[in-house]
Amino acid sequence: MAGTFVSVFVAALFPAGRILLFGVVLIVAVLAMGAVVLWARRRYRSADSDGDKQAGFSIEQLEDLRKSGQISPAEFACLRRSALGLDVRDDKRDNSASSPPVKGDDGEG
Repeated sequence: MAGTFVSVFVAALFPAGRILLFGVVLIVAVLAMGAVVLWARRRYRSADSDGDKQAGFSIEQLEDLRKSGQISPAEFACLRRSALGLDVRDDKRDNSASSPPVKGDDGEG
C-alpha cells in the first residue's frame, strides 16, 4: 500500500512528459557542450603548433649558420644552450643576505 502511495505521489509531482523532456534537453546540452569543448581544444592546439613552427631554430639550423660563418662559435654555444633549456640567466643568482661574501669584495679599497 505504501509503495503505491509513493508511486502516485511521484507521478503527480513529476509527470512522465516533463521527465522525458528534461532528459532530452539534458542530453542535448551535454552533447553541445562536448562539441564546444572539442572545437576549442582543436583550435587551441592548432594555434599552439603553428607558433612552434614559426619561432626558434633547430640545432641543425644553428650548426649550419655556424659553419657558414653567419654566427660565431660563441653565439652558437649560447643559442644551443638556450634551445636546450640550459641557459642560466643572471636573475637566477642568489642575492640574499645569507650568501657568504666573495673574497676581495668587502667594499674596502
